[in-house]
Amino acid sequence: MRIIRMPELKAKVGNSESKIYVLIAEKKFPPPVQLGGNAVGWIEEEVDAYIAGLIAKRDETLAHAEASNPAVKRGRGRPRNPPPGSGNPNS
Repeated sequence: MRIIRMPELKAKVGNSESKIYVLIAEKKFPPPVQLGGNAVGWIEEEVDAYIAGLIAKRDETLAHAEASNPAVKRGRGRPRNPPPGSGNPNS
């Protein structure tokens, strides 16, 4: 088991410190553990599970989008607009 501190946590999840604390307050992110005094840290396995949950949610959303619209390609999230002047009446 490994405890990570805020600088590493921010780099790992890509969120600011304030956003992390908002997610904790909303019960959407693992809470910190008290290390002594004012020092806190996060259990790396819990953070990894949070990230895995985000990936699973993304994959579920993409699978649903692909099932309902075959034009949606994995990794894009939505079909790309054709370039201007390509015959698209909306351009």
